[in-house]
Amino acid sequence: MDDEVIEFLNSRSHASEAARVATYRVYLGSREVSVEVHDAGEGAGQNRYSALAYLSDIAEADRHNATNGFSLGNPDSTLRGALDNVHWWEIESAATSD
Repeated sequence: MDDEVIEFLNSRSHASEAARVATYRVYLGSREVSVEVHDAGEGAGQNRYSALAYLSDIAEADRHNATNGFSLGNPDSTLRGALDNVHWWEIESAATSD
């Protein structure tokens, strides 16, 4: 079903890069970290999965501009590869710096 929805959304005239997003939470020390996994469907090939992690207390509007507490990994054809591509040391450093 997800691939069918993604294909439909990408077929709209001004749409691109539709993906299903799942969010997970993990605690590093006392800090909550959110991990988002994006699945762009089978048609995305090598770029099917991507993942990002951020400290949960960063305001949504500031997440992509955060220099500390946000990491966007490179896409990969496998879920494990996308998760491995997140710069976890940046998140761990930010989570334990307080």
